[in-house]
Amino acid sequence: MVKIKDIAQKANVSLSAVSIAINGKKGLSVETREKILKIAHELNYQQSSTREIRGVLRFLKIALHGETINEAHNLFISGYIDGLIEQAGKYSYALEVVGYDKKSVEEIVRSQNSGALADGLVILGTEFEQGDFTPLRRLSVPFVIIDNVNDFLPFDFINMNNRAAIYNILHHFKRAGIEDIGLVYSDAHTPNFRQREQAFHELVPTIGLRSAEENLVCVSPNARSAYEAMLSHIRAAGKIAQGYFCINDIVAYGCIRALHECGFRVPDDVSVIGFDDLPVSGVMEPALTTVKVGNKKLGAAAVDLLVSKIDHGRNNNHTSVLLSGELVKRKSVRQRSAKP
Repeated sequence: MVKIKDIAQKANVSLSAVSIAINGKKGLSVETREKILKIAHELNYQQSSTREIRGVLRFLKIALHGETINEAHNLFISGYIDGLIEQAGKYSYALEVVGYDKKSVEEIVRSQNSGALADGLVILGTEFEQGDFTPLRRLSVPFVIIDNVNDFLPFDFINMNNRAAIYNILHHFKRAGIEDIGLVYSDAHTPNFRQREQAFHELVPTIGLRSAEENLVCVSPNARSAYEAMLSHIRAAGKIAQGYFCINDIVAYGCIRALHECGFRVPDDVSVIGFDDLPVSGVMEPALTTVKVGNKKLGAAAVDLLVSKIDHGRNNNHTSVLLSGELVKRKSVRQRSAKP
């Protein structure tokens, strides 16, 4: 029996793209939709009409300010959606995806409470700050928040373990003999970025590394801003650190471009590590060492927790789950020279 994943593999698209196409929903270009439907027809795909659907789960893709949740991150977010769709199907739930761009949380809550109610919500909380969570208390259905965590709020969270990832990054630098580390951080209002920055400053001295003030570079979270800021930093300082941790892969792309333009070779002269493992990171030159976030697993874990809340009802017990990432070692960090 042909499954959605078979179509996705042959069309080289995500599971969510196939679901959108075969269910006639918005969100795909005409060319992509036609390609998917053509392959589905060729494979003789038949949607099951006999499987009982328990209900509907809804993923709220929320961009409060758009500094992080934007077109550049769509591929990353599609990993969450793939995990949500696959795991929801295992529980016999359908998944809907609803996007909100620069709407207030109050507006989003009113919209969800006044329309057709889902059985449960998975909320993309990437751009949520402390004060943004309060209106969520008025939601009429159970919900789980992904890509954020807050120990002081009575909500359920699924997020990556940023501190553990930074620990692994810094140890990788140290094992390579790189002890003078710079940080390229972001001015965006994104809690995950802030957690990585805080962990960096706390763990650098603990691990026995150094990070001078002049090697801290603040950028906006896009490749062009990172390139321009890094270019200015290099020209003003006249020297660079032995290695840089960049707050995400997109920032790393811009930094590497600036380093190359100023005559510094990566990794021979300077090493760079990113965060997210976006698809281009493995094929760029040099291939980027980075942290692979298990976003598909994170999406699946959110569904597991949400279905448990639906089945057992609301209670005062709240869960925060942190999933470990994997350090993907590629070519942007120099290898330690063997001692003679």
